[in-house]
Amino acid sequence: PQTNLNLYARVATGFRAGGFNRDFGTSTTLPGNPATPVAYGEEKAEVYELGAKYDHARWLSLSAALFASDYTDVLITDQGVRSAAQGGGTFNYSDNLGDAEVSGYEIEANGAIRNAGRRGARLAYTLAGTWFDSDLESPIRTLNGVALNGTPKFALTANGSYAVPLTGDLTVFLAPSFQFEEGGFFNIANTQTRDTNRNLRLRAGLRSDAGWELAAAATNVLDQRYRFLYGVGFFAETPGSEVTIEFRYRTP
Repeated sequence: PQTNLNLYARVATGFRAGGFNRDFGTSTTLPGNPATPVAYGEEKAEVYELGAKYDHARWLSLSAALFASDYTDVLITDQGVRSAAQGGGTFNYSDNLGDAEVSGYEIEANGAIRNAGRRGARLAYTLAGTWFDSDLESPIRTLNGVALNGTPKFALTANGSYAVPLTGDLTVFLAPSFQFEEGGFFNIANTQTRDTNRNLRLRAGLRSDAGWELAAAATNVLDQRYRFLYGVGFFAETPGSEVTIEFRYRTP
């Protein structure tokens, strides 16, 4: 089989605009519980990536990359509590708490196999693992050296599809998807640990060359329950397993 090795390097810059926080109160995690800021400044980022990709054949392609991101005036999302005059309750707010670095490496394998199991069948897959490390340089002594909140230590993604042609213009298919995340924290003080996330999804059905598709989709097949930080500042639990029936149509 033909082999091909490519090396690449990438440098990019970016920013997130500053703005204003909708709510005002006091921080629930920063030392001294200071007042949450009315406004926050712009975040700037420089991204570096060095990688390699090896194409062995259609059924196997491998890639590996090292990456690093340097943030200036990094924007952090954390929790605050409203004053009594505002009705109380918790909320999320944004703040610039210093400079930060996120680095790590990623390994990925993907490919497609024709005539897998029977003539005309096609199997495709992608498997990727990413390892993260983050560090905050903050003028707040108790936050200097902590990990950025919301960033896992390890993330794994696995996707696949298997399609088999039937008689006529029909194809039966199965498409599993699995996501795994481990490590990390909800808050910048690193006192609220994120739960390990295991999410398996399955989708199977019939597809027609005439443009229609009928499928059953199952989410959270493993019925894993884990906590996540909801957008308005409180913890919620993921829903259990769910199955839905889907019908799609597109013009051929």
